[in-house]
Amino acid sequence: MTELLLQFAQNIGYFLILPIIIAWSISFLSSLLSQWLTIQTSYTITAILSFFGVVIHELSHLIVAIIFRHHITEFRLWQISDDGVLGYVNREYNPSSFYQKLGNIFISIAPIVGVTAAICSLMKFIWVPGLYMVDCKIKPNT
Repeated sequence: MTELLLQFAQNIGYFLILPIIIAWSISFLSSLLSQWLTIQTSYTITAILSFFGVVIHELSHLIVAIIFRHHITEFRLWQISDDGVLGYVNREYNPSSFYQKLGNIFISIAPIVGVTAAICSLMKFIWVPGLYMVDCKIKPNT
């Protein structure tokens, strides 16, 4: 029983706590980098340099919202605006639908999966041969 509880705690750490810490760290560092770049150059240059990341981020939200049957009212995959919003997905859902309410969780974390998949794809297709390659495939423990 103790071993089962220990395994459960380890899984909580690996699959819940660690991803939250990593996501927060990336968000914090991204915010610092964006602020620094905007101060050093301009908001427009920062927005242009973040084009691919913003598009992948918003596409992730959009695709998962469609999967969970949310009604998409409006979206922008990328824009330069005065308010600093580079992209958005506005949607509506039925609050009495468990499936659509559950979708809110997955819509929120979709960019973590989408950006990770994009990075793994880039590494797989444009990595320089002979350099260390990270394998992005999920392998079962043996």
